[in-house]
Amino acid sequence: MSRPGPEMPPLIRRGFIKGGSMTRFRISLSIGAIAFSLILAAAPAEALNAVSYVSAFTGSSANSCDDPTAPCASIFDALTKTEPGGEIKCLDNHQELFFSINKPITIDCDATAAGLFGFHGTSAIGVNVSETTYPNAVVTLRNLKISGFPGSVGSGANGIRIIGGGGAVHIENSTIQGFAGPGIGFEPTSSVDLFVRDTTISNNAGGGILIKPSGASSAKLALDNLNVEGNANGIFIDARSTSGSIKATVRDSTVAANGAFGIYAADGGGGTTNVTVEGSTSANNTTFGIGSNVNSFVRVGDSTVTGNGTGLQIAGSGKIISLGGNKVRANTANGAFTATEAPQ
Repeated sequence: MSRPGPEMPPLIRRGFIKGGSMTRFRISLSIGAIAFSLILAAAPAEALNAVSYVSAFTGSSANSCDDPTAPCASIFDALTKTEPGGEIKCLDNHQELFFSINKPITIDCDATAAGLFGFHGTSAIGVNVSETTYPNAVVTLRNLKISGFPGSVGSGANGIRIIGGGGAVHIENSTIQGFAGPGIGFEPTSSVDLFVRDTTISNNAGGGILIKPSGASSAKLALDNLNVEGNANGIFIDARSTSGSIKATVRDSTVAANGAFGIYAADGGGGTTNVTVEGSTSANNTTFGIGSNVNSFVRVGDSTVTGNGTGLQIAGSGKIISLGGNKVRANTANGAFTATEAPQ
């Protein structure tokens, strides 16, 4: 019969020795865990790309997207991997649904004309950049085809809706068509500037371009070489919701065959609205070609107003001033300029 080994003391059987090695082991383990956590916390976050690439054919959301050989599958993915102030480039023609922009960025689909769709009441592109976070932010959208969802014209809210841009939003060499709301809805709650050039805006049930800042926000607008055609209305500069000022130019543009008016400026009297139309045509719009209402000043030079219900329509204290070289003819009623300003 074998002899039993020595009985372990009770405290050792319970796995605890007061002031002994087990306590020291547990303390060492806790310190090690804390140190490991601190190392993880100190590890740098994955760097964002200065330039990201997008391809519908070779892209993946798992790619780094920082090289044309490892692109993202969508602009939506690329936005999460691109640094503020960076650029997203499309490598091929592709289609995707809506996305939102909340930082300074350039999206350029040069030579590919990426198709973007908004549907079920959603704008194809939403721009809302915090003025506090990015006070001088610039958002640039270039070479895009933006449509209401195929087969359902007028399903998306806006083509591009801008409610905050930080500093400025640029829209260049693009087409926007087939939305229930405006092709471009510019409705900022803080002061933002808008620049649109070389762009066609057509067949939008809510109008071509709506300019409607609110609160005390002001805006400067430059609309160059646009075709605004076949919308519910053309270009509506609506300052009735802001006490700030709006300064806009429309140059070398055609605003035609819209369901209501061509170019219209309206102000509620809280601020001032000054619009200059140069080298442009407002033609064949149902109600009027160019209109001004309540504290709005529209200056027109070297432009043609023809084939509209009324050529020049003025209401309240609005003014339409000729800078010379205009042709206002063949409207149902031509109307008249309120004044003429001599060239300086």
